[in-house]
Amino acid sequence: MSTIEPSRWEQRGYSDIIEASRIADGVQVHFANGDTVTVSSGILGVGTQDYSVQADPDDPTSVCVRTEAGMRTVDWSAIRAASDPGFAGELRARDAEESRRVARRLRALREDRGVPQAVLAKLVDMSAPQLAKLEKGESDMRLSTVQSLLRALDASFADISDPQAPERSVIVMSRLAKQAGVPDAVVKAIAAQVSRSQFAAALGRAFRWSAEELDAGQLPAPVLVPAPVFKASSPQPEDSPLLPLAHTVAAICASGYNCPIIKVPADPQEMRRQLLGGGEGPVTLEMLLAWAWKNGIIVIPMIGPSGFSAAAWSIEGRPIVVLKESRSLVAFWLFDLAHELGHIARGHLAAGGVVDLTSPTDPDTQDPQEREATVYALELLLPGHEALIAEIRRRSVGDPRKQFKFAVEKVAAAAKLSPAVLGVAAAYQLTDIARPLDRWGSATNIGKPDGSGREIAESYFRANMPLSGLSDIDAGLIRAVVLSS
Repeated sequence: MSTIEPSRWEQRGYSDIIEASRIADGVQVHFANGDTVTVSSGILGVGTQDYSVQADPDDPTSVCVRTEAGMRTVDWSAIRAASDPGFAGELRARDAEESRRVARRLRALREDRGVPQAVLAKLVDMSAPQLAKLEKGESDMRLSTVQSLLRALDASFADISDPQAPERSVIVMSRLAKQAGVPDAVVKAIAAQVSRSQFAAALGRAFRWSAEELDAGQLPAPVLVPAPVFKASSPQPEDSPLLPLAHTVAAICASGYNCPIIKVPADPQEMRRQLLGGGEGPVTLEMLLAWAWKNGIIVIPMIGPSGFSAAAWSIEGRPIVVLKESRSLVAFWLFDLAHELGHIARGHLAAGGVVDLTSPTDPDTQDPQEREATVYALELLLPGHEALIAEIRRRSVGDPRKQFKFAVEKVAAAAKLSPAVLGVAAAYQLTDIARPLDRWGSATNIGKPDGSGREIAESYFRANMPLSGLSDIDAGLIRAVVLSS
């Protein structure tokens, strides 16, 4: 609890007028805090005119002055400033700060309009050094000068008088965010989706920077708190500002989605039965996305370079999956989603969530949770996967470079499973069959007809996640990092 004593003009009763009366040498005013002050008639703007004065019956913070010309009011601040040197100094300091604030807003406006300082100075018949001093708040700013600058910038007083008018340009705030580690593509995406007056607040919301840090222009590297469980050793998780951004977006989505939550089946075969209705065939990305959204699990297809591949959190009890797979093949998106659902099914979110920094495809990983989630995904998408991989190996004998693609397609057709998913699994696991370039070339060719996994995931997000009930900044962040593709 603060022990700092407020200034007397901030204390109760300092501005409340109880009584005002005319006396021989001016006006006497009684305030609610017990002060009685005397000021000259000149403070009331009446000079030597005949006048009368009284406390305003409708407004306790002003006095009424009546002359032959009519009635007018005088605010308490004018009376206090004339009688209290400390308060008068405070008003001068506030005026100076307001002048500096206007100067900063003018500079931000000029920079966002893309007008160089020298060009604007020439347009208003001012030297560049003069304009530089004005923009720093180091010289007095006349109203006529402000009007000239605004006309030259094709702007109005509303652009600098609005309380939300930015005092740092989008250009400056973008540079500060990038210095803190935010990728340029993400900064530009956010700037494109919110107004210039909202940009700084949107950055603060996205990366958890406080108003004080934004005002000071000192933005630390974003950190996700509480830290989730990381799966992989590289890149270092604390180096990725996309993690706190992903968690912020996940929290926004959690606040706007009200579908009841159904538990993910612990048995991948039960999940297959729910998806396929007890029949056979491949599990598709569309099936898994539809099941997740219908059962209260939000799936967010996030953009942004590097950082991580996928993540799963529980926010206010709601499971949320974030997919940020850099590869477009549907097979990768399908496997990543199945893997994250495996984490949810096996109860791995209790420690604050999990983040896969690289694509989660290694069934021989030494991480027990990763192994559980990967096996869950393989059994869900490729039941009996070990026998299927062995059969592809057998069929690839002779000329693996030519036989691999043919073997994947034949085995997948016989098992009524997705050849694209089987091709990716085989390309990862059969490291001794053909060259990596040949295996992955074949897997890519098999998966190309399925289209883009991001586009499919984004279409389900658009269909299920309402933005109308969100604030402009929250909706802008989602459009920037989820829907901007």
